Order: sequence, then C-alpha cells, then structure tokens
Amino acid sequence: MIEVNNLTRRFIDKAFLRKVALAVLKKEGKEAAEVSVALVGAKKAAALNKKYRKKDTAANVLSFPFGEESILSEVEGSEIKGYLGEIVLCPQQVQKEAGKYGMIFKEALAWMLIHGLLHLLGYDHEQAQDAKQMEQKERFYLERFSDSYIRINS
Repeated sequence: MIEVNNLTRRFIDKAFLRKVALAVLKKEGKEAAEVSVALVGAKKAAALNKKYRKKDTAANVLSFPFGEESILSEVEGSEIKGYLGEIVLCPQQVQKEAGKYGMIFKEALAWMLIHGLLHLLGYDHEQAQDAKQMEQKERFYLERFSDSYIRINS
C-alpha cells in the first residue's frame, strides 16, 4: 500500500505517484511493502533537512527508513510484507530543480520519488560504486515515467 498525503496547496496527481511507487516496488520484489509519502512545503522541508541532515536548505526529497528489526516480515513463502518507511517530497523544491535537469515537473517528481524509494530499499550513494548502481536504477525506472511515456500510457 502506498499512502500519499499532500500537505501543500498545490495539486499533485496522487494516483501517478502511487503508480510510480508500485512499479518500483514490484520490480524490486517488494510489491506487498507499505510506504508513506508526504508532500510538504519548503519551510517544512527545510526544517526536516536541518533536523535530520544538518543542512540549512529545503530538501527535494528525504527518506526515513523504518527500523530493520520490524520491517519486512516473511509471509506465505517468499512474499515480503511490511512497512518500509516514509518519503518526504517538497514539490516547490522539485519544481525549482526540474528545469535544471531539462525535465517537466511530473518527471522530476517521479525521479525524486524513485530516489527516495531506492533509499528505503537499502540503496545509497555514499560510495562511487553504490552511487553508480543507484543512478542506473533511477534511470531504468524513470525511463518508464518520462514525458513521452506519461503521454502514451496515462
């Protein structure tokens, strides 16, 4: 289950975000996992970024994985079920950065959601090799939600 809470005044296509998240989770073999997604304003994103990352700017995405001991409990063979954690997205910050990458807002939002999900799934970009693997996964998933893909498949 993907729970999406929009705490901003901006319209956000929640169904699209759920579609992106479910596609990633399914491909990663975690389709039964639960994830919460919160969309917040720049002030809240900055406060969270300062509190948890000691950075004094609004973050485009933050991931808060749930504790290892309690997530993923095995049920019915190899199917994994459990709460992975929460992703916080700041649409205002994503919008500011979208143009820098030559993306429309919807693509950039999908990218940040994918990035956050990969963090919840245990990927990181601290080491060069890990960063390369994570970037490859991001590109793989983002290709499925690019502008042309969105127009054709929405």
